Parts: sequence; structure tokens; C-alpha cells
Amino acid sequence: MRESQFQRLERDRVNRAQTAPHQISSAVETSDGHIWFGTRYQGIVRYDPMHDSYVYYEHSSTDTNTVSASAIRSLEPGQNDSLWVGTFTGGLCRLDIQSNTWERFSFEFNAVGDPQGDVVRSILDDDEGNLWIGYERYGLERMDTQTRDRVSYTPRHQVCGFAGCCIRVRSLASVDLIK
Repeated sequence: MRESQFQRLERDRVNRAQTAPHQISSAVETSDGHIWFGTRYQGIVRYDPMHDSYVYYEHSSTDTNTVSASAIRSLEPGQNDSLWVGTFTGGLCRLDIQSNTWERFSFEFNAVGDPQGDVVRSILDDDEGNLWIGYERYGLERMDTQTRDRVSYTPRHQVCGFAGCCIRVRSLASVDLIK
């Protein structure tokens, strides 16, 4: 049995701006041992426990090589040293951790002017090279991570507008079945 140790992360070390503390919305650990925190309004914080250091990733409207929005809803470690990021109004994006470059994706059914159109609430990277994306208002989508081909599991007539019905996917989980 592996022994685990807990380390307390001081809030003022995670928060750069003392006037606006981070509200953590998601946290994951990547295979390199880094811990990533998605925050509600201040982007992503990467903690390196080996060096007790922090790196901050925030959206910049003048730089396309940044996260697509600073309000983070979900994080998912991906294959090939990547991190998938679901944002509030910025859609889905992917960070190539080695090259520190960002790739952005948007949802094809997003209604013009709909502020909820690109809210990615949950992400799951499966063992078959697919990324499952759960949206706040537009249901479920599967994307092939190699070809970037996407399939929606939400019928177009059920895609909601401001007054329509909504299909919300709040959480995704994988299950290992014993064969």
C-alpha cells in the first residue's frame, strides 16, 4: 500500500491578487505530478509540488495563445502531455504542455448572442482516443482527438435558445468494467 502525504497549499500563495481570491472550480493531477486548478474567474493555476512553485494561465483578448476564457469550469488531463480545458463562455481549449501552445474549439450550435453557448461543464478523455464534452445548454458531444471530427448526441430540435428546453451535462465519469 502506498503511503500518501498531504500538503496544505496556502491560499495567498495560490492567489496572486489578494483582493480577488481564487474560487476553485476544478482540480486535476497530470502524469508529470503537477496539480492544476481551474478557477471561476482567474484562469488556471499549475502547482509544481517538487519545486513548490506556481504558474498562472489567464485569458488575454490580445493573445490567441492563451486560454480562451479566464472562467474555468472543467479540466481533464489528455494524452500526449496535454490538458483539456472547459470554460465558461470560451468553449473548449487544449494546452500542449510541452510547447505551451493553446488550441481553441467552439460549439457549432451556439446561438448568436447566447452567453451560455460555449459553457463546457465536463470533459472526459476516454481510452479510445475520444473526448466527451458536456455542455451547459447543448448536451453531449464526442470528438476524435486525432482527426478533430465531432459528433453531437443532442438532436438539433432540442438545442435550446433562451426560452427553449436545455440538455445540461453536468458530469462525466469513466467506468472500468471487469471482463
